[in-house]
Amino acid sequence: MTSKTYSEAKYANGLVRMSNVSQKRYSSRKLEARKSLRVVRRFALPLSWMVVLLGLQGCGGGDDGPQRAAVSGVVNLDGEPLEEGVIRFVPEGETKGPKTSVPVQQGRFEIDSLSGPLVGEHRIEIVSTDDGGYAMDDEQAIRELRKAKVKRIRVVKVPAIYNSRSTLKKTVSLNTPNEFQFDLSSQQKR
Repeated sequence: MTSKTYSEAKYANGLVRMSNVSQKRYSSRKLEARKSLRVVRRFALPLSWMVVLLGLQGCGGGDDGPQRAAVSGVVNLDGEPLEEGVIRFVPEGETKGPKTSVPVQQGRFEIDSLSGPLVGEHRIEIVSTDDGGYAMDDEQAIRELRKAKVKRIRVVKVPAIYNSRSTLKKTVSLNTPNEFQFDLSSQQKR
């Protein structure tokens, strides 16, 4: 019987039979493939975790964005603290970026430097509305709503000169306290 190579495999009983030399070559290739696969498995998982961790290291925590500052203060309407409303710091001039809204409660507002307005010049808008003195389950209020075809009755308490047409300006600084006081009058021309 002659030695057969892998390509000269002979069929017997429906199975592929190889000579001893071919079997050794095939077994050694299979063993090499298994070793290579083990090496890949051994290093692939730790390597993929290193890539993920290195990628996360570059995310967040930087001071790449525009600088913000903490602000606080008082809003009075006709000499009394404004019950509730919103004060907006709208960037103007060289100050570029998003506006910042801060809630006003019992005449006071305050926001930290993480969420505060950008450092620079701002136009100030102050908005406050109420329910017009109607209770939420008031039948008269419900009739008024249906008649007006609105979802909620809102009475504007602060004139437009302090909100949509505001001329109020403030500079937000990084190294000085940003404590502001706004004394508004409901009698101002709208």
